[in-house]
Amino acid sequence: MMIAIVPAVALLSHVYSPILPGGRKFSEATWYSVDIVKLSQYYLSDLDDFLSFVSSASNPSQILHRVAPLLACTKGPQVALRVLVAYVVADVSNLALKWPLQGDRPFWMDASVRQFGGNTCEVGFGMPSGHVQVTVAAYAIVADAFKSRTANCLVVVAVMLTALSRVHMGAHTPLQVSCGCIVGLATALAVRTSDRAIMQWGSHRMSNHARFTYAAAVALLIIGGIAAENGFLLSQNVGIYASIPIAVEACRGKHTYIHTYMGVRICDYIYMCNMCMCLSL
Repeated sequence: MMIAIVPAVALLSHVYSPILPGGRKFSEATWYSVDIVKLSQYYLSDLDDFLSFVSSASNPSQILHRVAPLLACTKGPQVALRVLVAYVVADVSNLALKWPLQGDRPFWMDASVRQFGGNTCEVGFGMPSGHVQVTVAAYAIVADAFKSRTANCLVVVAVMLTALSRVHMGAHTPLQVSCGCIVGLATALAVRTSDRAIMQWGSHRMSNHARFTYAAAVALLIIGGIAAENGFLLSQNVGIYASIPIAVEACRGKHTYIHTYMGVRICDYIYMCNMCMCLSL
């Protein structure tokens, strides 16, 4: 009941927020979100370096390059494959949600919000938090694989630190990280319920030709869905790319570096495809 309040508030805020320049909606500028960010940056300033490290370490690409290979060696390829699927579903659905929900980032709304280079200056919209969504989705699968209270506690701590770091960096509001957590849990549940199909794809009983065909069909479905959403939103005059000039203008001084995942995502997906094939052969 309490968890359902967060997305309900997000939906109502999106519906009743006035349309901003560029067609953007769902700005929390009039709320206390930025004040919470500045309070964190003031009272937890001694933890700047630590939280900056947490924000970098919780980058979704770390799941591909470090977590999945480690799981493949310790818990077996099936667990690593589940985590990779959770990563893809969370990453793609996060992009699909950010375009319509949008959401201003704290460093856009208030120039006094301190910036921490690439950990702060991202070009995409903020609702929901991709860092938190992917972290929750992937590590919930990890906790389910270990089936221990210690693993559950470590996952909870990792999620809380990730959420705090994203707020402290001025990249997200508390509502954005809360929604990211909820969507991440939903993603993990969807992956868990699809476990039989995932394991069938990774089974030695499936031929390589069938495996490639299945993977290509899923990839085309994802690309088609994203392209359809992109075209529909643009036809409705929704400024899905309005975040780029806003982010460029908001990042100042030595933090003019704009962090974007577009190029990184392409490389990560190629890496992931290779890893999936290795795990399933």
